[in-house]
Amino acid sequence: MFCEKKNTAFARERNTCIDFMILKAYRRAVSPRGSGADIALPKGKRMKRTSLRITVIALAVIVSTGVTLAQTQKCHLPGGTVNLAPTADADVNQGVILTTFVGGSTVQVLLATQSLTDLTHKFSYCPTNPFVFTRVIPGTNEFMGFSTNQIAQTLNIGTGNTVSTVASITVAQINQQLKDKGLQLSLDDVNHESVTIPGGLTALISHNEKIVACSEYPTQCTGYPAHQTDVDILGDAVLVLDSSGNVVWVWDAFTCPNCSTVLPVSRAAILGELCVKMQDSRACPLQLAPIANDWLHSNSINYDPSDGNLVVSIRSQDWVIKLAYQDGQGDGHIVWRLGKEGDFTMLNTPGIQFPWFSHQHDAQVWREAPTPGTLSLFDNGNTRKALLDPLATSRGQVLVINEAPTVMTADILFNAILPTYADAYGTAQLLNNGNWWFWGGHILYKGQHVSQGFEYTPAEQLVYRVTYNRASYRSNRFTTIAPFMPSPQ
Repeated sequence: MFCEKKNTAFARERNTCIDFMILKAYRRAVSPRGSGADIALPKGKRMKRTSLRITVIALAVIVSTGVTLAQTQKCHLPGGTVNLAPTADADVNQGVILTTFVGGSTVQVLLATQSLTDLTHKFSYCPTNPFVFTRVIPGTNEFMGFSTNQIAQTLNIGTGNTVSTVASITVAQINQQLKDKGLQLSLDDVNHESVTIPGGLTALISHNEKIVACSEYPTQCTGYPAHQTDVDILGDAVLVLDSSGNVVWVWDAFTCPNCSTVLPVSRAAILGELCVKMQDSRACPLQLAPIANDWLHSNSINYDPSDGNLVVSIRSQDWVIKLAYQDGQGDGHIVWRLGKEGDFTMLNTPGIQFPWFSHQHDAQVWREAPTPGTLSLFDNGNTRKALLDPLATSRGQVLVINEAPTVMTADILFNAILPTYADAYGTAQLLNNGNWWFWGGHILYKGQHVSQGFEYTPAEQLVYRVTYNRASYRSNRFTTIAPFMPSPQ
């Protein structure tokens, strides 16, 4: 689910959980029996922002259905405004902006813009079961994502064909596989990420839970009533499935080989976020309690071809971690933790006052970038704003990391201070001409949540800016004649 942070609750939306409730709904939750109950939030804890959950997924093997996008249901499109026309340094060749908008009565994919200045859409995709774009399939004009009838689909923007998968599997079936493998792991959902990795495989993020004793983990019970003896912790798992839906690799944050020491449950969410199961809502797929501490909130997976490992963004911890996947042969231990209080020394050559990112989205390694060790992300900046600078805005950030065990340094290659604050959602993309595209998906403006995209040159010069009057999860740029520049696979 896309349960972003801070004081907002969730709204109802058929089988999805993307939407925004009014503030007076904050303290409404579901009792263990499912009836409405007033639950007082622990002091100092924060609600989560938005949510998308799927319970069935379809994976990997794709076939063309012959259905053209022109034949799909059309959407009511959000309005767009070009705030800064593209300058001579903008990548006008990548003038197609693909965005998943969230909220309202539908979730829709908008393949927008005839050009960066003409925001009339080439087509909009709004099927009966709305679709949430997650990732481009590298080296193609195809992208994949979740739809609310629980099918992960692939669309081709070059031919206009809708592409679909041939295998589907439920979370219950995945849990049965895990049980058959002798694993003590039960998943609540699949959320946030669907990305292809080498071998015809698909990597996904799931939630799982664990009840822990307050006597053993007092930091997780901070703010709860003194009589509270235990608390539900919402954790994460990373799954790798083959084209038939078979689980071929699993990482569980509660049980991985070194998680108890480098990612202990005692390290609570930095801002104390909660996941509350709302009445008549599936915003939080909790099975063990009506309220849980949102310990990790992982929101992206990226494959690193240099070592075959997986890079995962864990928002609630303000960390990006690398998992020992090793092309399916790894034991899942955490190789390193990038972020404040992690394993890397921040060199901060530019002398930035608060160099570390926080509550980030879309962490991506770019091995084809000119500078070795380039890693980009959208720095939402929630922790920086809450604890360090109330006037802070979000940033587009590009780091250079040296992973050598005897070095372990990070430096700021690029730090675009955006003119606005997006408390949730975000994208960071390397464009074909070397520019960077940063997208803030949840910006409060005049009482509504909007999205804004910013293109910067490597010299941190803003060369294009656009606004849409609706919140969105991710946004990527395409050309009309060539595939999206892929992150390496």
